[in-house]
Amino acid sequence: MSSEPDVEKWDPWQPRELSQRLSEAERHWYVVGGWALDLWHRKETRTHEDIEFCCLRKDAPYFMEKLNELTFFGAQSGSLYPLNKDMPLSKKVNQFWGWDEAKNVWWVDLMIDPGTEAEWVFKRNSDIRLPRSDAISTTPDGIPFLRPPRSFCSRQNTAGPKINSISKPPCRT
Repeated sequence: MSSEPDVEKWDPWQPRELSQRLSEAERHWYVVGGWALDLWHRKETRTHEDIEFCCLRKDAPYFMEKLNELTFFGAQSGSLYPLNKDMPLSKKVNQFWGWDEAKNVWWVDLMIDPGTEAEWVFKRNSDIRLPRSDAISTTPDGIPFLRPPRSFCSRQNTAGPKINSISKPPCRT
């Protein structure tokens, strides 16, 4: 990597562009956060600083490979660290940012869904569960998204640490 990525330099894809890039994906994924609400409203209600999408942990390497033009970084405890493609993903990390070195911007935020193929599970309280078919909806043009009010559950905890640096990877477990 030629230079350290600027953590503030986002130029997120629109949901349609993410969907096009993942159109041949054979695994489940869905848009979360602010874009999920806008997809539910069927209109953009505000400017978005990022785009977040979720997948099951076991599928994260698959989606990173689908978006192989990006370099993925783990986001944990207020820091980002570059991933080593030869090592398994840490079970402690639930968020990964996709960096485009050529364009010098972040495009996507990949978050881990702690559920199963059949069941959506709230990431902060595993007692809150729904059949996946009740939690995820699809726009008329085929973009999957987390339905409200569940979409509020995917929002980053604002009391948590802000990503403010690039660092070495934490211990892998």
